[in-house]
Amino acid sequence: MTQKTCLRQRPNTTKWTHKEKRTRKKQADESTELDCEQSGWVQFKATVFISLIDHLIVELDGRYHSYKDFQQTFGFLNKIPSISVQDLDTGAANLLRKYTGDPKEDFVDEIGQFKEFIKENEYTSARSLLHFIRERRLQSLFPNVDLALRLFMTLPATSAGGSF
Repeated sequence: MTQKTCLRQRPNTTKWTHKEKRTRKKQADESTELDCEQSGWVQFKATVFISLIDHLIVELDGRYHSYKDFQQTFGFLNKIPSISVQDLDTGAANLLRKYTGDPKEDFVDEIGQFKEFIKENEYTSARSLLHFIRERRLQSLFPNVDLALRLFMTLPATSAGGSF
């Protein structure tokens, strides 16, 4: 008999009645107790979901601190007309600490003068104040205020924690 005829005559009798359970090799320092089997959802929750939520919390916390730092550095620029002179001086001093060299040291005095200069106008936001300076060509009169407003308006908020 040839091999082909043997295969044709032999009936297909191989039928598996159960699946064998996979076992992993135990290490020397492990106990011999059986591992706890978890359902699909519980295993997913323990291995993927909780670690994903932990990572999300860490990222959100980092962004919160970046935005808070950004607000502490530049937030006073959005409130120049309505903020007190003392708070304006404090905000300007904080900005000077973050950015050494530019704006110059007279920025604190200059922003106080700028507040008095725009007292009669209705400009309230940093964008409208920057537009006001540019429209009236006041960059030479208030160069440090112009620089601070440009920094504030061009710094992307998503990279607020980048490099200060």
